[in-house]
Amino acid sequence: MGMIRDTARSLHADRVCGHSWLHQSDRGALTCRLDARENRSYEVCVVPHWDPASAIIECYDAPAKALVRHTEIAKWLRANGWVVIDEIVAKGIGAAPSSGNPSPFSLRGFDCG
Repeated sequence: MGMIRDTARSLHADRVCGHSWLHQSDRGALTCRLDARENRSYEVCVVPHWDPASAIIECYDAPAKALVRHTEIAKWLRANGWVVIDEIVAKGIGAAPSSGNPSPFSLRGFDCG
C-alpha cells in the first residue's frame, strides 16, 4: 500500500470502474472513492469538498485490501457522525459517474455492474 497526495494528476484517466460514496456531516461533505485501474491496481481516495487539495489516495495491489480499507474508513465516518447521502458508480475507462442502484463489488475484481 502507498499513499499519494497528488491532486494535479487526473483521478479518472486510467480508471476501469469506480464507486463513490458522498458523506455529509455538520462539518461539510466528503467523497470516498474506490477505483479499479487499468494496471490492476486499486485506489481508495478520500476528498474533503471544503479542501480538495488535501485529498488522500491509498494504492493497493488487490481488491480485497482496498475493500477492507474502505470499510475501515466508512466505519470511522459513521462512528463520527457522517451519513452517506449519495452513491455513484462509474463504468469504463475514464467514464463519467452515473447515479443509480449500483452493483456490489466482487472480491475477485471490481464488478461494476
